[in-house]
Amino acid sequence: MENMEKSNTYLANKKNAEQGKAVLKAFEEETKRPMEEQQNLLFKILKDNQDTEFGKAHGFSEIRSIEDYQKKVPVAVYDNFAPYLERMMRGEKNILTSYRYDHFNETSGTIGLPKVVPLTDEQTKIFAKYNSALISGLLAEHVSDEWMEGRVFTTTSGSYRTLENGFTVGCASTKMADYIKGGKNRI
Repeated sequence: MENMEKSNTYLANKKNAEQGKAVLKAFEEETKRPMEEQQNLLFKILKDNQDTEFGKAHGFSEIRSIEDYQKKVPVAVYDNFAPYLERMMRGEKNILTSYRYDHFNETSGTIGLPKVVPLTDEQTKIFAKYNSALISGLLAEHVSDEWMEGRVFTTTSGSYRTLENGFTVGCASTKMADYIKGGKNRI
């Protein structure tokens, strides 16, 4: 029985390692073209969010270049976004983002009151795609195969609180762990 359990653990870890290697390879390819990847991401975000209150106010639908973006979207500080974020935390939609969200990351190390940033489903999917796979890929590439014979143990700490409307506020890593294990029927 113990040998069968070890064999199953090895096979599962080997599968994770192979998937991780593929994600790691794709990630490494993307890092060879950082400007292109960042521009693609920026223009996707602008397109997806052009009908939000913020997107309309800053002409997202008219932005065709980095220079357009720099002209239309001024550099801002957190306090510029605080009124929008307060409305979002009360449940208003299409304010800063059109992406679905139900959690707000709370900053740590902030002097004064903590600040919040929405964690969208889009961000969660990216995290889930890359985080575990990249770790497995890095292990497979840089550690001997012996690691596949045992179990991998990872920890995270933190907490979050639930607001009356069901949104949660708190540590991003704890919320991510909840998503990855199937919390709120996600991912």
